[in-house]
Amino acid sequence: MEKCGLPLTIIKPLYQLDRHMKGIKFISKPLSYNPEATFVAHLSDINSKDQLFKELSYKLRLPEYFGGNWDALSDCLRDFNWIDQKGIVLVHDEVPKLDETTLNIYIQTLAEAVQDWKEGEDHYLEIVFSEKDEGIVKKYLEKA
Repeated sequence: MEKCGLPLTIIKPLYQLDRHMKGIKFISKPLSYNPEATFVAHLSDINSKDQLFKELSYKLRLPEYFGGNWDALSDCLRDFNWIDQKGIVLVHDEVPKLDETTLNIYIQTLAEAVQDWKEGEDHYLEIVFSEKDEGIVKKYLEKA
């Protein structure tokens, strides 16, 4: 079956990837990315899940009840009532050096969180990666 001259097997993955890209951007110089009037947290040199949770907790000023697990991270990425700025930007200077399963869970958690924020809410979440890491990130987003 085709739509617009393309097989549906191609259109569906393109739609899914586009849907998961909302709120995720790729830029050439993430180290210098610092949009005005937003809360910006830069992550770099992450080598383990424990280190990732510690850095996220510190850089995003996560509340004390953050439990250092995926469900708690997901909940916190959908709230941000402790941050005054409307925009929250999580900048990855490089993709965390995690095993494949952990990196997949992390990227899926980020994608689900940015999708959950709706226009007009108290906050919005933007996730930024380096352009050089776009292929890696998209590979995991396509798995969703």
